[in-house]
Amino acid sequence: MGYIENKKNVIKFHVSTTFAIVGFCIFSFLLLPLYQAFLKDSLVGIQFLLIGSISISALFLENEKRAFSLSMSVYFFCYLFFYCAALFQFSYDTFRWFLYPTVEEVIVANNLILVGLVSFIFGHKFYLKTNHSKNIKEKNKIRRWVIYISLLFLTSYFVYLLTIMPISDFFSRATFQSNDFDNQSTGLVISSIRNGIALICSLILIKCYQEKHNLFNFLLMLYSLILALFIIPPTGVARFLSGAFYGALLLYSFPVLRQGKIFLLLMFSFILIIFPLLNNFRYLNGNALEIFDVLDGLSNNFQAADFDAYTMLIYTIKYTSNFGYSFGRQLLGTLLFFIPRAVWPSKPIGSGSMIVDTLFIPINGNVSCPFIAEYFINFGILGVVIISLLLGCLLNTMDKVYWEKKKYNGFLQLFYPFLSLITIFCCRGDMMSSTSFLIGTFISAYIEYKMIVKRVDYE
Repeated sequence: MGYIENKKNVIKFHVSTTFAIVGFCIFSFLLLPLYQAFLKDSLVGIQFLLIGSISISALFLENEKRAFSLSMSVYFFCYLFFYCAALFQFSYDTFRWFLYPTVEEVIVANNLILVGLVSFIFGHKFYLKTNHSKNIKEKNKIRRWVIYISLLFLTSYFVYLLTIMPISDFFSRATFQSNDFDNQSTGLVISSIRNGIALICSLILIKCYQEKHNLFNFLLMLYSLILALFIIPPTGVARFLSGAFYGALLLYSFPVLRQGKIFLLLMFSFILIIFPLLNNFRYLNGNALEIFDVLDGLSNNFQAADFDAYTMLIYTIKYTSNFGYSFGRQLLGTLLFFIPRAVWPSKPIGSGSMIVDTLFIPINGNVSCPFIAEYFINFGILGVVIISLLLGCLLNTMDKVYWEKKKYNGFLQLFYPFLSLITIFCCRGDMMSSTSFLIGTFISAYIEYKMIVKRVDYE
């Protein structure tokens, strides 16, 4: 049953929130190439203005309630991928994957984004009622021997990696993933087990040290974190994984990041300032001052392959114009991702790969397919509206459970920070690969948590 938010919880504007919204609107509308978009087509310019205004306002209003959340990650994704990156690509004709869309196709894509974003915001006003008795107190007992076995397993994994590659290759994505299990179908299971065990083990050891400062707890925590740096190297694995994994560790380790706007502003700083500056090193032409050209770095950053979500949304529109909708077939493939292709030979492939293959686009099939495109390819505009409404309600429910009852949710208290950050990757898609990754990591982490933590309930 759905419940609408109580009017008592209506957000009161704080001065800092108002300044933050105005500041980011000035940055987004004056420093980014919105004017160029208006010069190319005034209707498209108005659409981008609406997308930017709605996503920025929704983002900071959500941040007024929660320092980070699943819902906030959706708004963050829409701002970065459907406003910033899309604006650069349209204004300078730098779409990915040989795309040269008509203005009409861009208008349709922007309309879908607006419909999906507004539907999500409306659905976010509702939530599902969850029952959790507050009369029951919980006392958790840590099974240390399980932690030791888990660390031994992760250490064995690290030793195995050392036998197949030099340690210098750990921190290069090209060499690490070519030698690691991540490129093999069976290895996805091992990678999920690795991710879940390393995440929960590290977080519990951080918690143990926070509760009892002694040398043994400190050394265990330090060993687990150093081990994580080598088995999930920040520059050796996909950026979405390293960002979610190490971002979750930071959120859990430093309570100050779980308050106010600190974490959100930190995310914006990395995306809009730090990453563009680092990106400038790749395009340096002998002038050291070029390193500090943030706008040029932003332009290069938002036109990279990682920001192909807007391009793939337009390709999805092209695909449905020629071949129609899948009427749930792609969604069914996502829900039944665990069925082997040997058992189900006609099992759908990821939507991004299907579109690329069908339209004969000469690129590697490892492309995105953002959540709005997934809804559209399955059920058209009706799918965008209905599924976005349901998604808004679901994510708001999960956010409320964590923030209002987090002391009664042991596993969610640990997994939620990772989940909130990985939501950005899930929004980018495609839905099949992101769902299989998320569910695999969730199952591994949940089993690890249940093995380590023994709950004792008492009145």
